[in-house]
Amino acid sequence: MKENRQQTIGFILLLTFFILLYYLKEKQEKEFNEDIEANKVVSVAYVYDYKQNRSFNRYYYVFMFQGKQFKSSENLHGYGGEKTIGRFYKIIYSSKEPKHHKIFLNEEVYDVQKRIDAGF
Repeated sequence: MKENRQQTIGFILLLTFFILLYYLKEKQEKEFNEDIEANKVVSVAYVYDYKQNRSFNRYYYVFMFQGKQFKSSENLHGYGGEKTIGRFYKIIYSSKEPKHHKIFLNEEVYDVQKRIDAGF
């Protein structure tokens, strides 16, 4: 009886932990998106590397923020892998927090003037 009760309490604690984790992730995602929308800057990013293994497809890119290079990476699926290296893509970021950004690997930037304006 006591063992059964301990298992039930353990299950409830574990379930509570996962619900809290989900809530915090959703809250963070909402704040991230609200910050981008409120302080949106549309610019250009340059993809300089790509790594793949069984569980991820990581794209490494750089964009300019206040005259300095800001490097980042994202785990994205279905965008051409190594074909994206050396190309320029649309990115949106928050003017207040460059860590809040999204790259659009389905929107390649061909316009040379846009690249120059973005600092490349």
